[in-house]
Amino acid sequence: MNILLTSVTTDQIQAEVRVPGGHRLISTNVKLNNQDDYANWCSELYADSKLDIGTHFTCFPLKRAQIISRSDRKKFVEKWGSQLRFFHLPNQNNEVLAYAKYTSANNSDASEVTIFEVPFLSIFGQEWFGPMAPPRSESTALLYIGTQHSALSLFHANKLMNHAVIPFRTAEDLLYHFLFSLKQFSVSTDSCEVHLVGPRSDDETIVELFSEQIALKQELFETSDDSFQFDLKLLWKCAS
Repeated sequence: MNILLTSVTTDQIQAEVRVPGGHRLISTNVKLNNQDDYANWCSELYADSKLDIGTHFTCFPLKRAQIISRSDRKKFVEKWGSQLRFFHLPNQNNEVLAYAKYTSANNSDASEVTIFEVPFLSIFGQEWFGPMAPPRSESTALLYIGTQHSALSLFHANKLMNHAVIPFRTAEDLLYHFLFSLKQFSVSTDSCEVHLVGPRSDDETIVELFSEQIALKQELFETSDDSFQFDLKLLWKCAS
């Protein structure tokens, strides 16, 4: 059976369906008007016998998440309920990433397809800062840019320092919040690797404005298209 990969933001889905060997059957971007659109869209794909989907790997790059102590997990579950999930962070044995599981009123097909919700931060951390990665003394900033929201993740010495979801209207808003966050955590722009990813990572206005203030380092990517579908590439590594 085939594998569905989805990356879901506040207003769109990036998706691929692949055979187990890796061949891509479809690749698409879908506009979202509300949360139910995603559930209904998934149900239609699950029901398509030509696609023959057996497994679904998904991530929500703009979902809020919090770094907490492992010892605090029970307290957080008591406060926020059973939909809370925890995920391992590479190089941070005493901490986990806490996030709320995606829920939908329309889950009638869930029993027929095995669904894995994988935190974007965790798969990026495992890929870029995992056991095989060289130690890094400088800071790294990963800015995932959606249509009107962004997610900024700050790393230092291979460890996640902070993750924040930031709304914005203009490129100037985005740059202001980014620079403010670096200053808040005493991160110098001169010693920070900055990577732009996500649907608007190639927006000329944003890239030009950031380039005037920061030396962007995009060596994460083999081609210019990789920054746009970086999350799907990481999900495929999980799936394969």
